[in-house]
Amino acid sequence: MSLKAFNSAFGIQEDPSIEQGRFVARIHQSVFYLLEDIRYPSGMYEGIFRHVCYGLGVDPNPLIAEANRHNYAGMHKFIPNLKELIGNDFIKTLQVLILLREAVKGTEYVESVDRGIEIALASAVTDIGIRYTEGMFFPSGAKELDKILIEDNLVWLKEYETVRIQFAATLEHFKKSLTQESARKDAITNAYSTMEGLARAILGNSKNFDSNSNTVVEHLSLPNEYKNILHYYKEIANQYSSRHAGSSFSHAETEGFIYLTGVLMRLLLQRKN
Repeated sequence: MSLKAFNSAFGIQEDPSIEQGRFVARIHQSVFYLLEDIRYPSGMYEGIFRHVCYGLGVDPNPLIAEANRHNYAGMHKFIPNLKELIGNDFIKTLQVLILLREAVKGTEYVESVDRGIEIALASAVTDIGIRYTEGMFFPSGAKELDKILIEDNLVWLKEYETVRIQFAATLEHFKKSLTQESARKDAITNAYSTMEGLARAILGNSKNFDSNSNTVVEHLSLPNEYKNILHYYKEIANQYSSRHAGSSFSHAETEGFIYLTGVLMRLLLQRKN
């Protein structure tokens, strides 16, 4: 009987932020320890550690020097544990995992990393706000919608790199929005900016989205009722984004705004293609 089933039977509801901390602890055991054990004799772990440090923008040399400060024998070089880079930080753990997978790409360890992540996620007793697919984390939601509105859009946006980066930033903020209200506002702000940037690129003008929204509806040959939908879309962005004080906005409402952004982006991208 799993702990998740036990909690369900007794009506125990865990705090997602606490469960995120447990996910980090499980990753230390199911992924990090495995890779840290391959440092000898090949020295592969040092390359992994340096790759992760580079991705994070951290200089690995002082960390390695400190780890070897009392290494008088010098028979082996000690490389710091990955935990020293992240502590118990949930988001940084996700970033390190993506960098780790890049570092072991093409080796026998890719499957081990994937399996370790999947086991840690499956062990969570409540939704921690993420899911893992093909080497990338995405905010958890309806898998079918995520594939169509999140993953496909990221692929299609490669032609519009600035917009793609903005959308990726939206997803990064959304990952934190389960527990941080400020992240919800940042997610909405970036989602709206993504839509604004894509509309400008496809319509070939420099107007803000407030001026472009009706043109988008006409460009897509949508019913006029969509102008009302976009009106309320803009109202939400104006009221709840990080540019304004606004009111509180739930994680679920933030998710809905991002999905709506995904729908509009998909319509524009499909029409363009």
